[in-house]
Amino acid sequence: MILYDTLQYQHRMRPEISSLLVPAIYPELEDHPSVQGRDHIRGVERSVFFVSHLEKEQEVRSTILV
Repeated sequence: MILYDTLQYQHRMRPEISSLLVPAIYPELEDHPSVQGRDHIRGVERSVFFVSHLEKEQEVRSTILV
C-alpha cells in the first residue's frame, strides 16, 4: 500500500481557475474562503481565457544549471 497526501484546500487561485482542476486532478479540492473575494485584474475581462494560435512555438533552452 502506498500512502499519499493530496491537496485539500487551495489558497491562491480564483475559483474560476481552481474549478479546472476539480474533479480531474484533485477530486476533493476546496477553495479557502479567502479566495472568494479576490479582486479581478484591472483591464482583463475574464479570470480565465485561452489563446489559440497557428505559430510554431520556439524552444527556449535554459542556461541555468541545476
